Amino acid sequence: MKDKIYNILKEYCIAHNIIPEKRELKRQNWFEIANNILKEININDLYIEPIINDIDKIKFLRNKKTSKFFNSNVELNTKYQESVCKNIKTLTFYSLYPTLIIKLVDNNIMKIENVNHYTLFKYLFINRAYFKNTDMYYIIKIFTNYFYGIYYSDKTFENFNMYRSFLYQSFKNLLKDNLIYYDTDTVYYFDDNYTFNYDLPYEIEELKEFIIFRKKKCIEIDNNNNIKYKGFRQVNKSK
Repeated sequence: MKDKIYNILKEYCIAHNIIPEKRELKRQNWFEIANNILKEININDLYIEPIINDIDKIKFLRNKKTSKFFNSNVELNTKYQESVCKNIKTLTFYSLYPTLIIKLVDNNIMKIENVNHYTLFKYLFINRAYFKNTDMYYIIKIFTNYFYGIYYSDKTFENFNMYRSFLYQSFKNLLKDNLIYYDTDTVYYFDDNYTFNYDLPYEIEELKEFIIFRKKKCIEIDNNNNIKYKGFRQVNKSK
């Protein structure tokens, strides 16, 4: 079945002169691709058992009175603003948006009306390791992430956005003043042998130096002295 979906995507890209490495697909193309795939396969063959998680901790989201307390996805500890933070760590969630969609839908906290689209979305996400070794991986990656974008404006995503904010609040409570900067799916912090019990895939990396100027604008230097600029506009200077 994976090969069949791969071939359908490949044929679509060839027919529409789409290069997998470039972002050449528009919003309407995703539903078109999804529908084309679903026309040529048996949706029942894509069925994957629900992912049941210990998600009781976010059931409180059904209480709308709590929503006003969880409305921030980017937060900067001004104590460290424009300062050089040395020997810190970052925790980055893998595919946060698709992962949360699957978990929230499978635990009946959020709904996606088009069940067939969700089934395809989940199948592609679960099998992303397989597609990663193909030349369609970039298309698959955009495909799954774009499903998030398509459904983002839906009112059912209120719980989704509140859960992202819940993650921030939990980090803030745990790390306290060791929290440097939180940006949607990445946390910068001073390590103190913390234990993170999040039922989401993540990785932890070390940074030699980190400078945060403002939200969405920072510089990272890893232990190999590789420098990464985030939020800076590249300017070509003419001689």
